[in-house]
Amino acid sequence: MQGRYFWNTRTVEGFRRAAGYFQQAIDRDPGYAPAYAGLADTDGLMSTWYLGPQGELMPKARAAALKALQLDDTLAEAHTSLALIAENYDYDWQTAEREFKRAIQLDPDYATAHQWYAEYLSWQGRFEEALAESEKARQLDPLSMIIASDHASILYYGRQYDRALAQAREVLNMDPHAPRAGTVVIYSCIQEGKFAEAQKFVEQSGLAPDDPWLTALEDNCLE
Repeated sequence: MQGRYFWNTRTVEGFRRAAGYFQQAIDRDPGYAPAYAGLADTDGLMSTWYLGPQGELMPKARAAALKALQLDDTLAEAHTSLALIAENYDYDWQTAEREFKRAIQLDPDYATAHQWYAEYLSWQGRFEEALAESEKARQLDPLSMIIASDHASILYYGRQYDRALAQAREVLNMDPHAPRAGTVVIYSCIQEGKFAEAQKFVEQSGLAPDDPWLTALEDNCLE
Protein backbone atom coordinates (compact mmCIF):
# COMPACT_ATOMS: atom_id res chain seq x y z
CA MET A 1 0.00 0.00 0.00
CA GLN A 2 2.86 2.39 0.74
CA GLY A 3 4.44 1.51 -2.59
CA ARG A 4 1.23 2.23 -4.49
CA TYR A 5 0.76 5.49 -2.62
CA PHE A 6 4.14 6.85 -3.69
CA TRP A 7 3.82 5.32 -7.17
CA ASN A 8 0.63 7.33 -7.67
CA THR A 9 2.44 10.62 -7.07
CA ARG A 10 4.14 10.22 -10.47
CA THR A 11 7.30 12.02 -9.35
CA VAL A 12 10.96 11.01 -9.44
CA GLU A 13 11.08 10.80 -5.64
CA GLY A 14 7.74 9.02 -5.55
CA PHE A 15 8.90 6.34 -7.98
CA ARG A 16 12.14 5.90 -6.03
CA ARG A 17 10.29 5.41 -2.76
CA ALA A 18 7.71 3.16 -4.37
CA ALA A 19 10.42 0.87 -5.73
CA GLY A 20 11.95 0.68 -2.28
CA TYR A 21 8.69 -0.32 -0.63
CA PHE A 22 7.89 -2.91 -3.29
CA GLN A 23 11.35 -4.41 -2.89
CA GLN A 24 10.90 -4.51 0.90
CA ALA A 25 7.67 -6.44 0.40
CA ILE A 26 9.43 -8.90 -1.92
CA ASP A 27 12.26 -9.36 0.55
CA ARG A 28 9.79 -10.15 3.32
CA ASP A 29 7.67 -12.45 1.16
CA PRO A 30 9.26 -13.55 -2.14
CA GLY A 31 6.00 -15.25 -3.08
CA TYR A 32 3.85 -12.10 -2.90
CA ALA A 33 2.82 -11.46 -6.51
CA PRO A 34 1.33 -7.93 -6.10
CA ALA A 35 4.72 -6.59 -4.99
CA TYR A 36 6.31 -7.78 -8.23
CA ALA A 37 3.48 -6.19 -10.22
CA GLY A 38 4.04 -2.93 -8.34
CA LEU A 39 7.74 -3.05 -9.11
CA ALA A 40 6.94 -3.74 -12.79
CA ASP A 41 4.64 -0.72 -12.91
CA THR A 42 7.27 1.47 -11.26
CA ASP A 43 10.00 0.56 -13.74
CA GLY A 44 7.53 0.69 -16.64
CA LEU A 45 6.30 4.19 -15.84
CA MET A 46 9.77 5.51 -15.09
CA SER A 47 10.60 4.48 -18.64
CA THR A 48 7.52 6.00 -20.27
CA TRP A 49 7.90 9.19 -18.20
CA TYR A 50 11.49 9.60 -19.46
CA LEU A 51 13.00 9.12 -16.00
CA GLY A 52 15.55 6.50 -17.02
CA PRO A 53 16.87 4.46 -19.97
CA GLN A 54 14.06 2.49 -21.57
CA GLY A 55 16.45 -0.29 -22.55
CA GLU A 56 17.24 -0.89 -18.89
CA LEU A 57 13.91 -0.21 -17.23
CA MET A 58 11.51 -2.06 -19.51
CA PRO A 59 13.35 -5.43 -19.37
CA LYS A 60 13.33 -5.11 -15.56
CA ALA A 61 9.63 -4.32 -15.66
CA ARG A 62 8.94 -7.34 -17.87
CA ALA A 63 10.89 -9.67 -15.58
CA ALA A 64 8.92 -8.46 -12.56
CA ALA A 65 5.57 -8.74 -14.37
CA LEU A 66 6.33 -12.27 -15.55
CA LYS A 67 7.41 -13.24 -12.03
CA ALA A 68 4.11 -11.93 -10.70
CA LEU A 69 2.20 -13.99 -13.26
CA GLN A 70 4.30 -17.06 -12.46
CA LEU A 71 3.22 -16.70 -8.85
CA ASP A 72 -0.41 -15.84 -9.63
CA ASP A 73 -1.69 -15.85 -13.19
CA THR A 74 -5.08 -14.55 -12.01
CA LEU A 75 -3.61 -11.27 -10.76
CA ALA A 76 -5.15 -8.41 -12.74
CA GLU A 77 -2.34 -6.02 -11.77
CA ALA A 78 0.26 -8.27 -13.39
CA HIS A 79 -1.67 -8.60 -16.65
CA THR A 80 -2.03 -4.82 -16.70
CA SER A 81 1.71 -4.43 -16.14
CA LEU A 82 2.44 -6.75 -19.05
CA ALA A 83 -0.02 -4.86 -21.26
CA LEU A 84 1.80 -1.59 -20.56
CA ILE A 85 5.11 -3.16 -21.59
CA ALA A 86 3.63 -4.66 -24.76
CA GLU A 87 2.12 -1.30 -25.66
CA ASN A 88 4.96 1.08 -24.85
CA TYR A 89 8.05 -1.05 -25.45
CA ASP A 90 7.17 -3.88 -27.84
CA TYR A 91 4.57 -1.90 -29.79
CA ASP A 92 2.65 -5.17 -29.84
CA TRP A 93 -0.87 -3.79 -29.94
CA GLN A 94 -2.63 -7.16 -30.10
CA THR A 95 -0.88 -8.50 -27.01
CA ALA A 96 -1.47 -5.25 -25.16
CA GLU A 97 -5.21 -5.31 -25.83
CA ARG A 98 -5.47 -8.97 -24.95
CA GLU A 99 -3.71 -8.38 -21.61
CA PHE A 100 -5.80 -5.32 -20.80
CA LYS A 101 -9.00 -7.23 -21.48
CA ARG A 102 -7.78 -10.17 -19.42
CA ALA A 103 -7.01 -7.87 -16.51
CA ILE A 104 -10.46 -6.27 -16.65
CA GLN A 105 -12.07 -9.70 -16.89
CA LEU A 106 -10.20 -10.83 -13.78
CA ASP A 107 -10.92 -7.67 -11.79
CA PRO A 108 -13.50 -5.29 -13.29
CA ASP A 109 -12.91 -2.91 -10.37
CA TYR A 110 -9.19 -2.37 -11.00
CA ALA A 111 -9.17 1.29 -12.00
CA THR A 112 -5.66 1.34 -13.46
CA ALA A 113 -6.56 -1.35 -15.99
CA HIS A 114 -9.42 0.78 -17.29
CA GLN A 115 -7.24 3.91 -17.20
CA TRP A 116 -4.41 2.41 -19.23
CA TYR A 117 -6.74 0.57 -21.59
CA ALA A 118 -8.44 3.91 -22.25
CA GLU A 119 -5.10 5.46 -23.16
CA TYR A 120 -4.36 2.48 -25.44
CA LEU A 121 -7.72 2.89 -27.19
CA SER A 122 -7.11 6.62 -27.69
CA TRP A 123 -3.82 5.87 -29.41
CA GLN A 124 -5.74 3.59 -31.75
CA GLY A 125 -8.12 6.43 -32.57
CA ARG A 126 -10.99 4.62 -30.82
CA PHE A 127 -12.06 7.66 -28.82
CA GLU A 128 -15.61 6.69 -27.96
CA GLU A 129 -14.39 3.45 -26.39
CA ALA A 130 -11.47 5.25 -24.79
CA LEU A 131 -13.66 7.82 -23.05
CA ALA A 132 -16.00 5.09 -21.81
CA GLU A 133 -13.07 3.21 -20.25
CA SER A 134 -11.63 6.43 -18.83
CA GLU A 135 -14.98 7.34 -17.30
CA LYS A 136 -15.14 3.88 -15.73
CA ALA A 137 -11.71 4.43 -14.19
CA ARG A 138 -12.86 7.78 -12.80
CA GLN A 139 -15.95 6.19 -11.25
CA LEU A 140 -13.82 3.52 -9.60
CA ASP A 141 -11.24 5.98 -8.26
CA PRO A 142 -12.75 9.49 -8.24
CA LEU A 143 -9.95 10.92 -6.10
CA SER A 144 -7.12 9.88 -8.42
CA MET A 145 -5.47 12.93 -9.94
CA ILE A 146 -3.59 10.93 -12.57
CA ILE A 147 -6.76 9.20 -13.76
CA ALA A 148 -8.50 12.57 -13.99
CA SER A 149 -5.50 14.05 -15.81
CA ASP A 150 -5.42 11.16 -18.27
CA HIS A 151 -9.12 11.74 -18.95
CA ALA A 152 -8.22 15.29 -19.95
CA SER A 153 -5.43 13.94 -22.16
CA ILE A 154 -7.82 11.61 -23.98
CA LEU A 155 -10.22 14.48 -24.61
CA TYR A 156 -7.25 16.39 -26.05
CA TYR A 157 -6.23 13.46 -28.28
CA GLY A 158 -9.83 13.32 -29.49
CA ARG A 159 -9.60 17.03 -30.44
CA GLN A 160 -12.21 18.03 -27.88
CA TYR A 161 -10.01 20.89 -26.80
CA ASP A 162 -12.62 22.87 -24.88
CA ARG A 163 -13.59 19.84 -22.79
CA ALA A 164 -9.94 18.90 -22.32
CA LEU A 165 -9.14 22.39 -21.07
CA ALA A 166 -12.08 22.40 -18.67
CA GLN A 167 -11.19 18.96 -17.32
CA ALA A 168 -7.51 19.86 -16.87
CA ARG A 169 -8.37 23.07 -15.06
CA GLU A 170 -10.74 21.16 -12.79
CA VAL A 171 -7.87 18.81 -11.88
CA LEU A 172 -5.50 21.71 -11.21
CA ASN A 173 -8.07 23.35 -8.96
CA MET A 174 -7.86 20.24 -6.77
CA ASP A 175 -4.11 19.75 -7.12
CA PRO A 176 -1.98 22.51 -8.72
CA HIS A 177 0.85 20.02 -9.18
CA ALA A 178 -1.21 17.24 -10.74
CA PRO A 179 0.79 15.27 -13.33
CA ARG A 180 -0.03 15.99 -16.98
CA ALA A 181 -2.92 18.37 -16.29
CA GLY A 182 -0.73 21.43 -16.78
CA THR A 183 0.54 20.27 -20.14
CA VAL A 184 -3.03 19.54 -21.28
CA VAL A 185 -3.95 23.14 -20.41
CA ILE A 186 -1.01 24.46 -22.43
CA TYR A 187 -1.59 22.23 -25.45
CA SER A 188 -5.35 22.88 -25.47
CA CYS A 189 -4.82 26.63 -25.33
CA ILE A 190 -2.44 26.42 -28.28
CA GLN A 191 -4.88 24.34 -30.33
CA GLU A 192 -7.60 26.92 -29.65
CA GLY A 193 -5.30 29.77 -30.63
CA LYS A 194 -4.98 31.12 -27.08
CA PHE A 195 -1.23 31.62 -27.39
CA ALA A 196 -0.87 34.38 -24.81
CA GLU A 197 -2.79 32.31 -22.29
CA ALA A 198 -0.59 29.30 -23.02
CA GLN A 199 2.59 31.37 -22.64
CA LYS A 200 1.34 32.84 -19.36
CA PHE A 201 0.54 29.40 -18.01
CA VAL A 202 4.00 28.12 -18.95
CA GLU A 203 5.59 31.01 -17.08
CA GLN A 204 3.42 30.50 -14.00
CA SER A 205 3.24 26.70 -13.99
CA GLY A 206 6.53 25.97 -12.29
CA LEU A 207 7.27 23.15 -14.73
CA ALA A 208 10.84 21.95 -14.52
CA PRO A 209 13.07 23.46 -17.26
CA ASP A 210 13.96 19.97 -18.48
CA ASP A 211 10.36 18.74 -18.56
CA PRO A 212 10.15 16.90 -21.94
CA TRP A 213 6.67 18.22 -22.71
CA LEU A 214 7.76 21.79 -22.01
CA THR A 215 10.86 21.33 -24.16
CA ALA A 216 8.69 20.17 -27.05
CA LEU A 217 6.44 23.18 -26.63
CA GLU A 218 9.34 25.60 -26.61
CA ASP A 219 10.86 23.98 -29.68
CA ASN A 220 7.68 23.81 -31.72
CA CYS A 221 5.11 26.31 -30.47
CA LEU A 222 6.47 29.04 -28.29
CA GLU A 223 9.59 30.25 -30.10
